[in-house]
Amino acid sequence: MSALSVESPTNEERVFECLKEDREFCFNARGIATQLGMSESDVRKAARCLRLSGRISHCRGLFTEDGEVAGSGWCVKGGGS
Repeated sequence: MSALSVESPTNEERVFECLKEDREFCFNARGIATQLGMSESDVRKAARCLRLSGRISHCRGLFTEDGEVAGSGWCVKGGGS
């Protein structure tokens, strides 16, 4: 009996897709974790892999739209493919 198996996306794929949704902004670990239902630790691990592969950038000194300090986060780099 052969069943179609659909692999679930990796944490790296999930984080990258989340960041691709809105390229104008950077997102911190807490925001990504909340949106994806992942732990902040897993988000950081996935983001590190994505950053080392050159797909995302780490940004420091982020601010919210209201001008409040938001710490650091990640955004899609370049074309985002």
